Amino acid sequence: GIVAAYHPDEPQNNGVAPGAQLLSLLIGDHRVNSLETGVGLTRAANAIVEHGADLANMSFGEPTAASNVGQWVQLVRNEVVARHRCIFVSSAGNEGPALTTVGAPGGTTDGIISVGAYVGYEQIKADHAMYDTVKDTVFTWCSRGPTADGAVGVDIYAPGSAIASYPAYSQQRLHLANGTSMSSPNLCGCLALLVSAWKQELADDSPDPALKISPYRVKNAIVATAKQFGDELGAGLVQTDAAWQYLKKHAERRYEDVEYAVRVAETGNSRGIYLRDAEDSACARHLQVLVAPVFPGDARAKLEHDPDGMHGESQSQARFDYEQRVILVPSASWVRVPEALYISSEGRVFSAKVDATQLEPGRLHVASIQGFDSACVDRGPIFTVPITVTKPLPVEASACVRFNDLRFLPTEVVRRFVAVPYGATKAHLTIRAGNAAANS
Repeated sequence: GIVAAYHPDEPQNNGVAPGAQLLSLLIGDHRVNSLETGVGLTRAANAIVEHGADLANMSFGEPTAASNVGQWVQLVRNEVVARHRCIFVSSAGNEGPALTTVGAPGGTTDGIISVGAYVGYEQIKADHAMYDTVKDTVFTWCSRGPTADGAVGVDIYAPGSAIASYPAYSQQRLHLANGTSMSSPNLCGCLALLVSAWKQELADDSPDPALKISPYRVKNAIVATAKQFGDELGAGLVQTDAAWQYLKKHAERRYEDVEYAVRVAETGNSRGIYLRDAEDSACARHLQVLVAPVFPGDARAKLEHDPDGMHGESQSQARFDYEQRVILVPSASWVRVPEALYISSEGRVFSAKVDATQLEPGRLHVASIQGFDSACVDRGPIFTVPITVTKPLPVEASACVRFNDLRFLPTEVVRRFVAVPYGATKAHLTIRAGNAAANS
């Protein structure tokens, strides 16, 4: 398939990581229309740990308004990803282009890499009969961030269509398929190449060769080196070669295996700043942001594998020694933060001022607060606090809102936001086309 197909005589049909070893885990149940079940998901997570899988790909998911919630989500976060260092990749979903449509677990779960669906112009021409010239873009139907609690939602993009192998009962050998269920295994194949290269070239030089490369290090690398192509929330397209060069360059950097948890106290410990309603942007907001390091685990630290306590002591020592001096950089003039921050293993709180009062109503506004290691600025940000503002246009007494001269071009998404009047239960929408071709 997309991840690991290997056809020596037909290399054009190879997967991204030809010949990678696969472990297929059944989580769907045909008795409930192939939906995943709690039992199936838990058995799969146990199998990942039992077999020592380096990566996991999951293309199932459902909508959710809550992040990091659920027994299985906690099992994956704390055991599969953190303790046993499995790089877990999940599709973002196909519910776009509206904002805040990413599903669970991809996009809404810390530690899991959420993948959106990218499509390039040449691919659009070849696979979808496009005759207009358009930019490389996100598939229109791809789910988008931010999450309901303000996190970015989509961490990275990968190609979202593929001519993939199909089972024999379908009576077709290959089939053109589209979806984040294509982009997720594509990214998983890219990461398999990185893990394989790490094992061959860098594992022996790491502080503890017996440990697998941490998921946090890999995610840092692909996000830092992603190619920007105009995504409105700032996520980029995976660049495997650049990510590998990044891993080599920073292989010996301290704390490269650390992930940072962001929590905003005033908005219910949300993972980002998301101002959606009119009152949210009616005045400047002063918010307290906690940034705390999250250290990867070591399965050997459990008592049965660590009778002399050596591995557990090593983990404790890493937390004791941790200190990070950070330079804070806001990406927009309407965001203000302190210039510098000192972070210990317990984390640190800083104040951020977000003043959306002068932003244009009715539009989407995106910014971020990036934290850089003061001793290694060229590494890129070690953490990012995403800021999303959907400042709605107020509705006047006439209860009529007009948007004139809007142009809708192929692949482009136009967003306008309107404040819903108190007590309103429905709206009447009138669309008038302004050219003969559209009226015909």
